[in-house]
Amino acid sequence: MQWIIERVKNNDKAYYPNFVLLGDLNLDFNNPKNDRITVEKSMKSYDKDGSEETDPAKQINVNFPFLDIHPDPDQTEVFKTNARLDETFDQIGLFFRDSSKNWPTYKNNINMGTRETGPDYGVFNFVELFRDALGVKAPIDKMSPTKKENFYARFEHKVSDHMPLWLRLSLPID
Repeated sequence: MQWIIERVKNNDKAYYPNFVLLGDLNLDFNNPKNDRITVEKSMKSYDKDGSEETDPAKQINVNFPFLDIHPDPDQTEVFKTNARLDETFDQIGLFFRDSSKNWPTYKNNINMGTRETGPDYGVFNFVELFRDALGVKAPIDKMSPTKKENFYARFEHKVSDHMPLWLRLSLPID
């Protein structure tokens, strides 16, 4: 991340002023409440609002929307990104200097998904699709631990255990 931040700050070293980081960042939260808050604080400290950078030309925005709870009223915790729905390894990070409305800052995350054409993010929950395809009637969160293990065993070594993340950005406005 530090390499990306330096490239965004020093545009003379970068071909493009904005970066999107995608992937498994191995954010394993052994103590989810405390660990998530610590990681979130660290990520947001790079943002221009929390940085000590005084040169406006080098101030950057950093946003990891998946560290925040999505504003959908049905979403009560951060998205889990693995098939067992108990970890948040995967992330999408935005690093940018462009202050247009096309790039959402972490302060905009509370409005994600509120406009059909605005920025939004989420997870493709293929586990629910597998549940439907396998004809399993019980919702996963209502299954006993043994039934859950048997359910996951039917596909866990045949597909990735990481669910695909998605991010929608606003189209550039001229």
